[in-house]
Amino acid sequence: MEEQLIYKEILEKLNKGILIICENSVCFINEIAKKILPFQNYNNIPFEILPHQLKKIINNSKELENTEITINEKTIEIELYVIYNGKKKYTITTLKDISIKKNSEILKNRENKFATLGELSLSIAHEIRNPLNIIRGFAQLIDESNDVEFIKENIKIIIQETDSLVNLANFLLKYGKDENIKEDKIEIASFLEKILVRLKIENIVNIEFGKEDIYIYGDKEKLTQVALNIIKNGLESIENCEQKIFNIKIYKKNKYIIISFENSGKFEKNQNLKNLFIPFFTTKSEGVGLGLAISKKIIEKHIGKIYAVKNRYGGLTFKIIFINK
Repeated sequence: MEEQLIYKEILEKLNKGILIICENSVCFINEIAKKILPFQNYNNIPFEILPHQLKKIINNSKELENTEITINEKTIEIELYVIYNGKKKYTITTLKDISIKKNSEILKNRENKFATLGELSLSIAHEIRNPLNIIRGFAQLIDESNDVEFIKENIKIIIQETDSLVNLANFLLKYGKDENIKEDKIEIASFLEKILVRLKIENIVNIEFGKEDIYIYGDKEKLTQVALNIIKNGLESIENCEQKIFNIKIYKKNKYIIISFENSGKFEKNQNLKNLFIPFFTTKSEGVGLGLAISKKIIEKHIGKIYAVKNRYGGLTFKIIFINK
């Protein structure tokens, strides 16, 4: 009896709620669990009055770790363990109120989103302002001139800058649009070989794959956009290199399918690789820096992952990883 009191005292001292169920009866509940549920005014608590979602988890009898449920508008982290003593089954559930932590995370994520939105707004404003300033400047020159040839030349520049604004708008629409993903069956090697032939670079890029055909299921049109973007970026990066290397490798590793695009283009050592996938980040003199951001979004829509690493040639290797279904 004295030993049981010691165990009870230990369970009361824990910083988590403890709920022990035996044969659909509440055998033990500590004060923290009473406060969380809340049953402070109860001495004997019938199993039937426990919150529905908690009863459902207990009745499933599956051991759980770090599972979140909502009880009375609170976020509760629970763990569940099942112990047998002869024929008797005991379900031990720990409960921890993580509402404050969860709310802090939500606020932090919201702040990060606003910070990203602020950065995007500045980048968009910068991308729009430059062509508008050029258009305004050349429009003023046209207004002050009677030279027909001079006016024609300046109109060409205005059209070019207007086109760049239209392209920017199209990029933004693509990036912001949440489109459905098709489930095309794609044999990766032939899919990429067709793109190389289309770009007339099948003799420049080395593609390596095994004897076994490797398939993925995804949106062929959107994945073509991703492949074109990475391949074109790679070709541009090796354009002025003495050693022009561009390798594509397709392989399986455990439960994953991996496609790597390796190039020998020079990449600045002090540049952060994570920035490559941020909208409007670009290392090129031309372009708005949305290609890789859109590619990342497309791959993530396919429940995949894309990232870049520095390679042995001093260039970059882009890796796309899909789950092997």
